[in-house]
Amino acid sequence: MTLTFKMLGWIFAETGDKAPPFASVVAALGVTIDVSLLHSGRVRIDNTENRKSEIAAAIRQILDTGTLLRPDALRLRGRLQFVAGRIFGRIAKRSLAIITKHAYGECGPTISTETRHALQLFLQLIMMDVPREVSLTTGCTWYVFTDACYEPQDTRGSAGLGAVLVDQLGRYKGFFSIFLTEDLLAKLNITKRKTIIFECELLAIFVAMTCWSKHLQDSQVVVCTDNEGVKDSLIACQTSSYNATPILVALLKLEFDLRWNAWFSRVPSESNVADEPSRGETQQLLAKGVQQFPIDLDSMWNGLLELATRGGFDQHSMPHAVKKV
Repeated sequence: MTLTFKMLGWIFAETGDKAPPFASVVAALGVTIDVSLLHSGRVRIDNTENRKSEIAAAIRQILDTGTLLRPDALRLRGRLQFVAGRIFGRIAKRSLAIITKHAYGECGPTISTETRHALQLFLQLIMMDVPREVSLTTGCTWYVFTDACYEPQDTRGSAGLGAVLVDQLGRYKGFFSIFLTEDLLAKLNITKRKTIIFECELLAIFVAMTCWSKHLQDSQVVVCTDNEGVKDSLIACQTSSYNATPILVALLKLEFDLRWNAWFSRVPSESNVADEPSRGETQQLLAKGVQQFPIDLDSMWNGLLELATRGGFDQHSMPHAVKKV
């Protein structure tokens, strides 16, 4: 390789710190590139150990003192944003959003419980050794169409959820159609909003991702929703809705655990194939021989709360947040 560079006229360091030996892992600008699995179509990109140690020490100091001034918060956000680019998944983005919220908040330098959890979560992600991976061996692409309806006057139920699983060839592989019980609606609407269509739309996506997790693992997943707000929240990894926060955090944690490459898109309501099953209309799908998947919604809700807790959401802080509303 050295001879090739010289023949091509490249000027490069041949001795000293800037001339490390040839290896399967190269470090530059705080980033490592691991090509040891290149023959199998995979490259791993990670933060250097020095960068991890530096950021971890900075976070621990903030956790110990319990304070974070606005200028320091903004500088920390910039450093963490760079580090987050080398961490698999998108759950780190939620931590960044909370740190930004702290920087521009009016509660002073003392970090809140929410900010403390966000910093602890980011610290955990750094120490978990989960580098971002670029792969040519990722599984097939799946399309998940989801929808929800919220109609209190409907005799079958106030809120319905529906979703359809479509493979990369456009074939329907499954669907579900369920209505929420009044007990679950109360748990979902802790802030007593007049309408909770946003929360229902987000919950429909969580149920779909959980129901078809085995199909979607290690795959590229395109989630199609007809709710613009839900799409934006999933892309930004944040929401102002206290009701929806645990659902969003659980989705990000699920995405992280199953190593999905997720993409979120909006589909017009007229083109959303999940519209009918969200209203309990399943005849056409069943007539086509599409498999209907049974859903244990109570069990999924408990799983959602567990995932949200592991993703840095504190259920016990919820009543305090509600009082502020």
